[in-house]
Amino acid sequence: MQLPSAMPQPVRVAMIFDDGFANSDRKIADIFESHGLRATFAVLADASERSLGSHGNWALWNELHARGHHVLPHGWNHDDLVEKPIEPAKASLLRCFDAFTDNLRGFDRAATLFCPPNNSMYPELCDWLL
Repeated sequence: MQLPSAMPQPVRVAMIFDDGFANSDRKIADIFESHGLRATFAVLADASERSLGSHGNWALWNELHARGHHVLPHGWNHDDLVEKPIEPAKASLLRCFDAFTDNLRGFDRAATLFCPPNNSMYPELCDWLL
């Protein structure tokens, strides 16, 4: 019996669904669950200033979290953290993390990942977050 020289390696894929659109996040959660998986959602702490569509709320985030999905902070209201001066950017992030602490059951700011809006922010802000 001849064994293959190299066994195939498992493929690992990471996807994060941004901004917290309620209808699509519910559908994504259902699809992932039907395959025994859990999704990761990066959501805004306050979507009230956004006019892009129907954003979720803390009731939805708590429901998805209770179902085993990951709910991560994506900022207070999708401010561009590169365009915003450092001190107001820090204040916005603290406001975001405070909202998550106050509203998402089981949220641990020391163990969370932060998904910055527009996938960018100052290196100084990254160091401050660490």
